[in-house]
Amino acid sequence: MFIFLYIAAAALATGSVITLKEAQKAQARADAKHLREFEKEMLEGEIAIRDLRKRAEELGIDSAEAVRGYKALQEGTISISEVMKALGNT
Repeated sequence: MFIFLYIAAAALATGSVITLKEAQKAQARADAKHLREFEKEMLEGEIAIRDLRKRAEELGIDSAEAVRGYKALQEGTISISEVMKALGNT
């Protein structure tokens, strides 16, 4: 029991013990940061889709088909070799 009290006193002296409220605030900050990062990734993904559509149109390719192919690659429902075959490249 004495060792436990000594460890607790040392933790209090160094300030390494935090309250439940402080821990909840820290978790809320971490959750908000993760949400912001997720939103940023989603926005960047949307920009990439917009760029993909624009580039496909410039090349005379059906932009909707290009987006479907891109998403299929992301989801893993089609492989790069299948895409190459569809484009006539083996």
